[in-house]
Amino acid sequence: AIKKNGITIDGRHFKVKFTVTLDYKALIKLIKRKSEDNESDEEMEGLCQRGLDTECCVFCKVI
Repeated sequence: AIKKNGITIDGRHFKVKFTVTLDYKALIKLIKRKSEDNESDEEMEGLCQRGLDTECCVFCKVI
């Protein structure tokens, strides 16, 4: 959402351009996580709720 809409900080709006690069291990863990639909919220808590407007922050516990 930040890449598409930009971000507003202290009343100033900024457009941000960036590229996300993942290493192979993080990519495999994200793909595996997305394919496991039957996980409960308690099992997902270790991966989620750490990134801003993201489903999972790859820089915390995925790697």
